[in-house]
Amino acid sequence: MGILNLFKNRDEITSRAASPKRIPKRNLSQSEALFDNIPLVSKIMLVYIRKNDGAGYDDIKSHIVSEATSSVAVQKKLLNNSRIKARMIEARDLLKQDNLIEYHVNKQIWFYTPQEQMDLSDKEKSYLAYKGVYQEGWKRIKDPLYVVRWLHENFTPDEFEVFCCKVLEHCGVRNAIVSEKRSSGADGGLDGTGELYIDDDLGWQKVAIQAKRYGLDKYSGDDQCRSFVGTLQQQRIEYGFFMTTGMLSERFIDTAEDFSHRPDINVNIECIDKHKLVEIMVYKGTDPYGFGLHKTDELGFYYMNEHILKEAVS
Repeated sequence: MGILNLFKNRDEITSRAASPKRIPKRNLSQSEALFDNIPLVSKIMLVYIRKNDGAGYDDIKSHIVSEATSSVAVQKKLLNNSRIKARMIEARDLLKQDNLIEYHVNKQIWFYTPQEQMDLSDKEKSYLAYKGVYQEGWKRIKDPLYVVRWLHENFTPDEFEVFCCKVLEHCGVRNAIVSEKRSSGADGGLDGTGELYIDDDLGWQKVAIQAKRYGLDKYSGDDQCRSFVGTLQQQRIEYGFFMTTGMLSERFIDTAEDFSHRPDINVNIECIDKHKLVEIMVYKGTDPYGFGLHKTDELGFYYMNEHILKEAVS
C-alpha cells in the first residue's frame, strides 16, 4: 500500500504567490497597451519582489518589460518611454497604498510587507455570517503561512502535539491522543496515536503521530524519517503521520516513499510540512469551515481564528 491519501478532493493551497502567465512576444504598440492594466502590472511586480526577497526598482522595471515582450528592441523602447515609467510608478504606488511593499533605504530595495491580520469589514462579516461562520474572532490574513508561524510562536512543543491530534481528528482520524510521557519526559518515540480508516478490507488501522514544532525554515532530514520508521516497526504500526511547522527535505520524502514500496518494511508515512499543514487546516472535514482556518470558495481569501486554535489545546 502506498502513501496515505487521506485528503482527497481537498482545495489546492499554496503560500507562494502564483506567477502570472508569461505574456507572448508583441510589438511596441501592443506591449504599451498592456501597461494600461495597472492591477496586472502590480501583480507582476509583487510576485517578482516576493520571489527575490526584495528587488531594486531598476530590476523590477526590467523584469516587467520582459514580461510584456520578448523582443529586446521593444524592451529598450519601453524602458525609455515616459508614459510606461509613469504607469509602473502608479502600479508601485498602488502596492504601497495597500501596505504590501516598503522601501529599504540602506539596501535600496523594495520588499514585501504583508499586514499579518486584518479586522473584518462589515461586508466580510455579513458574508461569513451568510456562509454560517458565526464564531467571534475571525480575521483575514493575506498569507496562509502566517497561521503556521502563529502556531510555532504561540504553542509549546507539547501543545503542538495536542494540536496535531486535534487537526487529524478534524480530517478523519479517530481517537487521536497524545502519548503518555514517562517520568523522564520521553514519549517512547511517538507523540501520539489514533485510528484511520484505510479501506473496506483493512478497515480501521492504528496510526502513529510525530509532531515537530520547528522554525518554518528548518528541514527534517531522512535520518528523522528512518528513526520514525524504526519506531513504527518496533511497535508494529504500519501507518504514520510526520507533521512539522517546518519543511521536509527531498531525501526525507524520497525515503518515506521508498519504505512504502518495500514489503519487508511495510510502513506508510503521510508527510505533512508547513504547506500541507495549511491544507489540512482549511480542509472541510468535521467542520465545514476549516480548523481555525477558513478559505472562501469564491475569492480564495483566508480567515484565521485564534480562539478556535487556542481552544483546541486547552
